[in-house]
Amino acid sequence: MSLEKPASDTKVRKHLTRDQCIEVRTLRRHGLTLQKIANELGFTIRDPHQN
Repeated sequence: MSLEKPASDTKVRKHLTRDQCIEVRTLRRHGLTLQKIANELGFTIRDPHQN
């Protein structure tokens, strides 16, 4: 799974920066789900198997 900005926001897919990845890992350690983190950051979770 990867986190991306919704295409409607940017027209170009934006992947997480290194700092954001570190932040997500920290939040995961504190028990937050990826879905909750994605919602907070305004990202959508995309299944790489569905294009």
